[in-house]
Amino acid sequence: MLDWSSTIKMFSFLALTTIFTPTSSYAAKPLSDTARNEKVVVHFYTKVFIERKDVSKMAKRFLTQDYIQHNPYVATGRQGFIDALGSWLPTIPNTRYEIKRVLSAGDMVVLHIHSYDIESDAPGQAGIDMFRVNKDGKISEHWDVWQDIPTW
Repeated sequence: MLDWSSTIKMFSFLALTTIFTPTSSYAAKPLSDTARNEKVVVHFYTKVFIERKDVSKMAKRFLTQDYIQHNPYVATGRQGFIDALGSWLPTIPNTRYEIKRVLSAGDMVVLHIHSYDIESDAPGQAGIDMFRVNKDGKISEHWDVWQDIPTW
């Protein structure tokens, strides 16, 4: 004789184990290089400019030793970044940075930034920061351009 109670329990068990058992189609997949690079750059920018974490610690974590800097006001090399940003950021405590857009392709990541002073009515500046990320997931190169936002 068929025991419906046992059959229902067995069916429920099989259904649940099938639903909750990871398969190759549901298993976590590694990030593509482009996605990984985007994550690295956004994390770096957030830690240094938005959260104002320790510049030296963040530079050692995210930048290559021979980091190439194309901004004429910042020396090339990780130490150049540490020296420049470590002394400059504390002088602008009311400046805020917001990442508005992120564009990435291969080893390049571009951030569209809005920078403004929280104690001013001025609209601030719009900036583009472009980063190259090496195969090890470290930022190896940087370019930037900034402009005042018009107040027409």
